[in-house]
Amino acid sequence: GDTVSFDSVSAKLNPDDPLSSQLNYAPGGVLISLRAKSEGSETFVTNRVSWMYTNSCDTLPTSVGDAIGWITLTDQTEASPAFCTAAPPTISPTNMPTPLPTSAPVAATDPPTTSPTKSPTLAPV
Repeated sequence: GDTVSFDSVSAKLNPDDPLSSQLNYAPGGVLISLRAKSEGSETFVTNRVSWMYTNSCDTLPTSVGDAIGWITLTDQTEASPAFCTAAPPTISPTNMPTPLPTSAPVAATDPPTTSPTKSPTLAPV
Protein backbone atom coordinates (compact mmCIF):
# COMPACT_ATOMS: atom_id res chain seq x y z
CA GLY A 1 0.00 0.00 0.00
CA ASP A 2 0.82 3.64 -0.18
CA THR A 3 2.35 5.60 2.67
CA VAL A 4 1.17 8.93 4.00
CA SER A 5 3.31 10.79 6.52
CA PHE A 6 3.26 14.21 8.12
CA ASP A 7 5.50 16.09 10.52
CA SER A 8 4.02 17.47 13.67
CA VAL A 9 3.97 21.24 13.88
CA SER A 10 5.33 20.82 17.40
CA ALA A 11 8.57 19.44 15.92
CA LYS A 12 9.23 22.94 14.64
CA LEU A 13 8.81 24.68 18.02
CA ASN A 14 11.86 26.29 19.60
CA PRO A 15 13.02 24.11 22.54
CA ASP A 16 14.84 27.11 24.06
CA ASP A 17 11.55 29.01 24.53
CA PRO A 18 8.82 27.91 26.95
CA LEU A 19 5.79 26.29 25.34
CA SER A 20 3.57 28.94 26.96
CA SER A 21 5.16 31.58 24.69
CA GLN A 22 4.57 29.46 21.56
CA LEU A 23 0.97 28.32 22.03
CA ASN A 24 -0.09 30.15 18.85
CA TYR A 25 2.05 27.59 16.96
CA ALA A 26 1.06 24.50 18.97
CA PRO A 27 -1.64 22.45 17.22
CA GLY A 28 -4.96 21.87 18.95
CA GLY A 29 -5.80 18.88 16.80
CA VAL A 30 -5.52 17.14 13.44
CA LEU A 31 -7.97 16.74 10.57
CA ILE A 32 -7.02 14.30 7.82
CA SER A 33 -9.11 13.82 4.69
CA LEU A 34 -8.02 11.18 2.16
CA ARG A 35 -9.74 10.39 -1.13
CA ALA A 36 -9.07 7.14 -2.93
CA LYS A 37 -10.41 5.02 -5.73
CA SER A 38 -10.33 1.23 -5.56
CA GLU A 39 -8.59 -0.49 -8.45
CA GLY A 40 -11.06 -0.97 -11.29
CA SER A 41 -13.61 1.42 -9.76
CA GLU A 42 -14.57 4.92 -10.82
CA THR A 43 -16.08 5.79 -7.44
CA PHE A 44 -14.04 7.88 -4.99
CA VAL A 45 -14.20 7.05 -1.31
CA THR A 46 -13.33 9.65 1.32
CA ASN A 47 -11.85 8.81 4.70
CA ARG A 48 -11.98 11.70 7.16
CA VAL A 49 -10.58 11.48 10.67
CA SER A 50 -9.80 14.05 13.32
CA TRP A 51 -8.51 14.12 16.87
CA MET A 52 -7.82 16.77 19.47
CA TYR A 53 -4.65 17.22 21.49
CA THR A 54 -4.87 17.70 25.24
CA ASN A 55 -1.19 18.70 25.59
CA SER A 56 -0.97 16.02 28.26
CA CYS A 57 2.18 13.95 28.11
CA ASP A 58 0.35 10.99 29.65
CA THR A 59 -2.34 10.70 26.97
CA LEU A 60 -1.68 10.07 23.28
CA PRO A 61 -4.54 10.44 20.79
CA THR A 62 -3.27 7.56 18.63
CA SER A 63 -1.19 4.39 18.99
CA VAL A 64 0.84 2.33 16.55
CA GLY A 65 -1.49 -0.29 15.07
CA ASP A 66 -4.63 1.89 15.26
CA ALA A 67 -6.81 1.32 12.18
CA ILE A 68 -8.90 4.22 10.92
CA GLY A 69 -10.87 3.09 7.89
CA TRP A 70 -8.26 1.83 5.43
CA ILE A 71 -5.44 3.72 7.22
CA THR A 72 -3.21 1.89 9.71
CA LEU A 73 -0.79 3.83 11.90
CA THR A 74 2.62 2.16 11.56
CA ASP A 75 4.97 4.62 13.29
CA GLN A 76 4.76 7.37 15.88
CA THR A 77 7.42 9.70 17.31
CA GLU A 78 7.64 10.30 21.06
CA ALA A 79 7.03 13.75 22.50
CA SER A 80 9.94 16.17 22.64
CA PRO A 81 11.66 16.13 26.05
CA ALA A 82 11.92 19.94 25.79
CA PHE A 83 8.14 20.24 26.13
CA CYS A 84 7.11 17.05 27.87
CA THR A 85 8.74 16.09 31.14
CA ALA A 86 7.38 12.55 30.67
CA ALA A 87 9.69 12.09 27.70
CA PRO A 88 13.03 10.41 28.44
CA PRO A 89 15.69 12.91 29.58
CA THR A 90 18.47 13.77 27.17
CA ILE A 91 20.77 15.80 29.44
CA SER A 92 22.45 15.09 32.76
CA PRO A 93 21.33 16.79 35.97
CA THR A 94 23.20 19.96 36.88
CA ASN A 95 25.67 20.31 39.74
CA MET A 96 24.16 23.63 40.84
CA PRO A 97 23.86 23.91 44.64
CA THR A 98 20.46 24.12 46.26
CA PRO A 99 19.99 27.54 47.95
CA LEU A 100 19.91 27.44 51.75
CA PRO A 101 16.58 28.29 53.38
CA THR A 102 16.16 31.75 54.90
CA SER A 103 15.86 32.30 58.65
CA ALA A 104 12.46 32.43 60.31
CA PRO A 105 11.06 35.89 61.27
CA VAL A 106 12.36 37.14 64.63
CA ALA A 107 9.91 39.95 65.48
CA ALA A 108 7.61 39.02 68.37
CA THR A 109 3.91 39.69 67.99
CA ASP A 110 1.24 40.32 70.60
CA PRO A 111 -1.38 37.61 71.03
CA PRO A 112 -4.83 38.33 69.56
CA THR A 113 -7.70 39.45 71.78
CA THR A 114 -9.77 36.68 73.32
CA SER A 115 -13.15 38.33 72.74
CA PRO A 116 -14.58 41.02 70.45
CA THR A 117 -14.07 44.63 71.53
CA LYS A 118 -16.73 47.36 71.46
CA SER A 119 -14.63 49.75 69.46
CA PRO A 120 -12.03 49.23 66.75
CA THR A 121 -8.43 49.19 67.84
CA LEU A 122 -5.26 50.00 65.98
CA ALA A 123 -3.30 47.24 67.67
CA PRO A 124 -4.03 44.04 69.53
CA VAL A 125 -5.14 44.63 73.14
